[in-house]
Parts: sequence; structure tokens; C-alpha cells
Amino acid sequence: MQLDVPPRWIMIAAKKTMKETNRWSDCYDVLAAYYGVRKVTARVDPERVSDSAIACYVKHGPGEEPMIYTKESQVSSNVAFHEFGHHLQATLLKGRLSKMANEHFADSYAEAMEAVWNSIQA
Repeated sequence: MQLDVPPRWIMIAAKKTMKETNRWSDCYDVLAAYYGVRKVTARVDPERVSDSAIACYVKHGPGEEPMIYTKESQVSSNVAFHEFGHHLQATLLKGRLSKMANEHFADSYAEAMEAVWNSIQA
């Protein structure tokens, strides 16, 4: 299994989708299709996010859609990709990482994605 950053053309499609709708959920749809994982929806719900966080990923039970909750409607691409990294870790790696390793995985994924994301003029 390889979790490389998607090819540039996928990233362009994801960024154009995000630019058109201004919703991370729509960007996540493109990325989920590329990685072959379930869709994840992003919602603003400050009550679901701990005081020490900006956003959080929640993998609900079977048949329920995984969610990314944020405190505010606008989050940085780093935060958005960090939370999507948690989604990949939970779905593709089946939660096999420790909590600390999971955070490092999500941070590294976000950093790699953001490097490409920021280079795209969509």
C-alpha cells in the first residue's frame, strides 16, 4: 500500500472543486475517490471539537459516515489535510498506528499535500 500525494492532475481537480464550492467536503470527495476510501464530510460544529483543537476527525460506527468537525467555517489547508490524513489512517491503515504516530502521520501527510496544493494556480 502506498499513500503518496496524488498526481498533480488530481490535486488540480480537488483544488478547482474547492474553489468553486468553498467546501472542504467537495475537495475530500475527489481525494476519497483517488484513494478508494469512503467519503468524509466536513461540518462546522464547535461542540464536537475539544478546546485544545481547531478540528477533529470522527470515525463513526458501521454504516455511518465519517466526519471532520471544525470550530469555524474557514480552516487552513494544513488543518484540512491533517484531518483527511486521519481519515486515511483510519480507513486504509485500519488504525494500526499509536496515537503519537497517528498525529505524526497526519502532520506529514498535510505537509506533503500542502506543498503541492500551494503550487497550484486553480
